Amino acid sequence: MKKFCEYHRTKPAYWNCLKCGSYYCPDCIVTRKKGGALQHENIHLCPKCNIEASWVGVSNIIEPFWRRLPKFFTYPFSLQPFVLIISLSIAGLILSKLSLVGWLLKIVLWGILFKYSFSALKTTAHGDLTPPKITSETISEDFMQVFKQIAIYIIIGFIFAWLIPTAGFVIAVLFLIFVLLYVPAIIILLVTTNSLFHALNPVVFTRLAFRIGRGYFLMYFFLFLLGSAPAVLGQYIMRFLPTELFQLFFDFAKNYYTIISYHLMGYVILQYHEEIGYQVDYEDFKESTVTPKEIEENENTNILNRVNVMIKEGELDGAISFIKNTTKTHPITDMTLSERYLNLLIMKKRKPEMLKHCITHLDLLAHKNLKNQACELYAKCLAINPKFIPTSFALFKIGGWLNETGKVKDAIKTYKRLTNAFPDDTLVPKAYYRCAQIFHDRLMEPARAKKILSALIQRYPDHEIIPQVKNYLNHLGI
Repeated sequence: MKKFCEYHRTKPAYWNCLKCGSYYCPDCIVTRKKGGALQHENIHLCPKCNIEASWVGVSNIIEPFWRRLPKFFTYPFSLQPFVLIISLSIAGLILSKLSLVGWLLKIVLWGILFKYSFSALKTTAHGDLTPPKITSETISEDFMQVFKQIAIYIIIGFIFAWLIPTAGFVIAVLFLIFVLLYVPAIIILLVTTNSLFHALNPVVFTRLAFRIGRGYFLMYFFLFLLGSAPAVLGQYIMRFLPTELFQLFFDFAKNYYTIISYHLMGYVILQYHEEIGYQVDYEDFKESTVTPKEIEENENTNILNRVNVMIKEGELDGAISFIKNTTKTHPITDMTLSERYLNLLIMKKRKPEMLKHCITHLDLLAHKNLKNQACELYAKCLAINPKFIPTSFALFKIGGWLNETGKVKDAIKTYKRLTNAFPDDTLVPKAYYRCAQIFHDRLMEPARAKKILSALIQRYPDHEIIPQVKNYLNHLGI
């Protein structure tokens, strides 16, 4: 049953106080900054009891995907994806006139579209319902995902072609129907595990579809309609438009419906994240109706202006001292200022001060989800000092990013560093859970994964992640 705010009966609750049983929306909960190394993290307190409240989870906040279909159709009309759709459509029309070279370049455009669509899927699955910005990172980083999806279709086509002469045409068609029914599940697994082997495992993708239940087949029905829409619209409109204008319209429709389809799959992951064992944190959740834009405080702007002048005049040491003195009582929270300070320390080779500031800067990068910068800086810090320890939040995020990029052993080391350095931190159980997932899904060591999960349940029986751990342990089948 959906829970609503104690003081706003029409607003869904985000937080619950376990002591008094009250539910609160973001407008009513008391939010404060944590101190010490966790100074950039928020703590949410019950306004009555003044104790930490628990997040009720995504399922109480979002509506089922079949009730928000109009929002899926408006999603690509946000500035960033709309510009991309228009640009790719126009570029495709121009390249189609360049014979073979043009068609080869159109494959590149197709790859860019699918990479952006994958980014939309992943950000939606994490709880960010706003379209991702078009940056070099969004388009180019982890492009292997596109190739992995191409590999999925190639493997399916190869098996289909192999079955025709060996098992007969009927068996081949039945195989194709079966696999196509589970393609969305395969793509979801590819995103959540980043493992092509895991995604193509029939036992795994079939089980995933049935865990989602009727919602999966309803999603498949909508995806079928979205996939068919460009062809249906094309047949109806082609008689009214000139050839070039029709091609432009057809490419626009394909790009538009592709982004919608991936956004829909991401939302299904978000809606059913507990059933499929996918972690969604409150810090990552952002509703599409809320688009907060960071505004620099006047104090940070003034500091930056003064620092820029000092740098131009060659007073690098003076700029460092100025930043240190002006941020003694107010820790650096502005990314631009933090980066400027870091670069100054690097240029002047002040390694102890640089490492100390990197704790703050890595935390900012982690909160901004700047994966590449955070991982690179973390590696540099370890090269200087192997005992370097950033905040628990930064370690947790970096561990996840290392796992995503295939550096699974480094990810485990990072999670281990978190558990050793911050044994009482609330992220420790989640870190153990992520380690268990890596051992099972990536390193194929189910016995070790089970050992970690069993110890986790025994050590933290009341932690909020335990129901998810038990559910995952039950599905391991070991």
